[in-house]
Amino acid sequence: MNGTKYDQPFNETFKINGKLKWTHDYNASFQETYTDNNPLGAITTPATTLPYTVSDPVKTADGGILFKDTYADGSYLEKYVYLINDAGAIQPLADIGKANLNWEMIYKAPEFGARSIDLIVLPEIFNELF
Repeated sequence: MNGTKYDQPFNETFKINGKLKWTHDYNASFQETYTDNNPLGAITTPATTLPYTVSDPVKTADGGILFKDTYADGSYLEKYVYLINDAGAIQPLADIGKANLNWEMIYKAPEFGARSIDLIVLPEIFNELF
């Protein structure tokens, strides 16, 4: 590290099915910025301002939580999060911390068409961290 700045900054992009949603960059002076995908012309902002809108979490009718990111081009990424047991049945969110429960995360976007990304996260993956 050089004072409060990293010697080797990182740049990243976020794409859905190859379609750019935003970029995160550092310039030679280590100034950090985000750039959105506005079809009328990309807008670059300081890193303290996200280049997309994040909705407040919403409880879904089937017992999950929905998070939604909306991008400058009007597209979005929906993230559904569920607490499930080992048989895959949805459990009440009040049961967080009980044994034999896992997280299911489902990602949906217009670019996915009728498809989605469905992940199951077992708590055992965190054993080495704690």
